[in-house]
Amino acid sequence: MKMKSRLRSEPRYPARLPPEKLSAEDRVYARRPPISPLGLIWGAWLSVILALALAHISIEEPTLLAEMLLIMHSAGAVAVLVKSSGRAVGGILAVSLILRTVIVFWDLNFSSLFTLPNSGVDSEVYYSWAVQVSENPHLIFEDIRGGVFSKICGIVFWLIGPVRAVVQYTNALLGLSSIVLIMHAMEYLPLTRKRRIRVLTVAALLPNALVLSSIFLRESLVSFLVAVSVYHFIRWFNSGRVFNVIGALAPIVAGASLHAGIIGVGVGYAVVILFYRPKTAKFGWSVQSFAYFGLLFVVIYLVAHQYPDVFLGKFQNYGSEAELVEATNRRSGGSQYLTGLVVTGYLDLLRFGPLRGVYFLGSPMPWDIRGVMDLLTFALDSVFYLGVPILALLRLPRLNERERALAIALLVVLAVATLVFGAGVGNSGTATRHRFKLLAILMALLGICETALVKARQSGVKRKRARV
Repeated sequence: MKMKSRLRSEPRYPARLPPEKLSAEDRVYARRPPISPLGLIWGAWLSVILALALAHISIEEPTLLAEMLLIMHSAGAVAVLVKSSGRAVGGILAVSLILRTVIVFWDLNFSSLFTLPNSGVDSEVYYSWAVQVSENPHLIFEDIRGGVFSKICGIVFWLIGPVRAVVQYTNALLGLSSIVLIMHAMEYLPLTRKRRIRVLTVAALLPNALVLSSIFLRESLVSFLVAVSVYHFIRWFNSGRVFNVIGALAPIVAGASLHAGIIGVGVGYAVVILFYRPKTAKFGWSVQSFAYFGLLFVVIYLVAHQYPDVFLGKFQNYGSEAELVEATNRRSGGSQYLTGLVVTGYLDLLRFGPLRGVYFLGSPMPWDIRGVMDLLTFALDSVFYLGVPILALLRLPRLNERERALAIALLVVLAVATLVFGAGVGNSGTATRHRFKLLAILMALLGICETALVKARQSGVKRKRARV
């Protein structure tokens, strides 16, 4: 059967076939929207937090109770996922949640045997400040390490006590939610069931993503906000609706309060919104594009001007060119890269920006590998983040007009965000953390690459039939 393009106003893939032609899994999926089990899981978890808040009134140390409720919730969530999302999709999501839950408990109880990557430094600082906020709520109005994330965690600790398992498991659920949003976005691409599951598997089981979404860091929350944004961005590309523009930009503004570098994604969106016309599926100028761009500029300006310390705190530290250059040349940690590259001014930032961006996506590079951990990071993480954009560029000719335009748009957004992050990152450990924030963009690109394979196979079948 010839598959139509998903980048147009039509129902999602499972719903556009007659029920008798759907697989058993797709019948379940079409009957139950993918957001329903997620809503049930989050509702149950919020109920657990409320119960812990009530128990905290009489129980001084609720850690054991919290961990027991966490295990029960995880088991229930696994059952909900398998029952509501079909055997294949539900199984992948369930395995992903189980692995995240195991990582949470390992980080809390067995880190002395083996410390997980990116855990043990910033995570402990963020936890320490969150505890301080819970003991002294006035710190909410002060500038502290971890910023908004530490303050949110501090409020949670004020309600339930300093139970870090609750925050880390919440991060795990945010990671799971990001995967569901990616899966939902894939319904707007012409993917077969097999290829949708392939993309979902990569998103659900990427090793570094599993770890970063299960420890006491803000990366999981930022990554979730970017996933929400990418979902609405793809919808806007399809429909051109103002609602989806707001849905794409609002999470980026919220994410900028957690880490200012994420504003690079918003800048990438601004470039695409200014030049792309959804109605004709072509890049060009239009009055509506300028209206969107003006709305984006006004919102960002007003928010950043009103709360500069919240949304642009990182950039406020650089009051002059000299301070920015000094920060760019600063290196720390044992996994430094490009140590011989010295930036002397704004022109050098532009000149070396692409190279720093490539290193941001691909570090540790093979020639910088120091041991087994670096080798595993390169094989299981760097290859993905550096390989997907290259793969997308190679497969652009196989895409139809709309899908090619979407791929180019996502590549532009990724390029701008990579340039922003790359300018301020100088070691592979920090790079692996920050590029995880952009995972949803990479997964959307991977989905488009899979559509190119579908089209290539269809073309091959047509050629064979023509020969016959």
